[in-house]
Amino acid sequence: MVREAVFSSLMPRLPGSRVLDLFAGTGAWGIEALSRGAVSAVFVDIDQQACDLIHTNLTNCGWRCSEEIQILRKEAARWLTSMEAKAETQEFDLIFADPPYNRGFEETVLRVLSGGKLLSADGVLVLESNARQVLPTYAGKLLQYKTKTYGDTRISYYHPIQQNGTAGKEGNTHGYSGSPGGV
Repeated sequence: MVREAVFSSLMPRLPGSRVLDLFAGTGAWGIEALSRGAVSAVFVDIDQQACDLIHTNLTNCGWRCSEEIQILRKEAARWLTSMEAKAETQEFDLIFADPPYNRGFEETVLRVLSGGKLLSADGVLVLESNARQVLPTYAGKLLQYKTKTYGDTRISYYHPIQQNGTAGKEGNTHGYSGSPGGV
């Protein structure tokens, strides 16, 4: 139910998109994006069994690992930090992050992605968290423009704030370009 609702709201963005699936687990977010028209996906998870399962799931769906579809066995927060620090790095149109709840990874994801290198200017971060956890509205260059709660799960959508204080296609900063309450 959660994934279907998220993808329904993102449908216009999916064709041709470049996707990053952090804390990928089964790879469900990235695989669903590929099935709906994404052109590439990078799956990042530290657990070898999870990476093997992603590989199996991709194979069962008819995809193979290639330059466009990669599985990285890395600790997601460290990998993000190293990628954000690089002078040149790949940009993603959609970033899905489903970190283990209540361990501070949500804040780390927001802090690192707020630097603005990995998420494209019109990109969207979909961050899953515990429904009781309140994430900041602003996180550096990111604006939370929508949240939805499904039982124990909260989905928060973030969009980069543009130079002129707007937040691209989805968000609306109401003219604000700072970061009160941010990370």
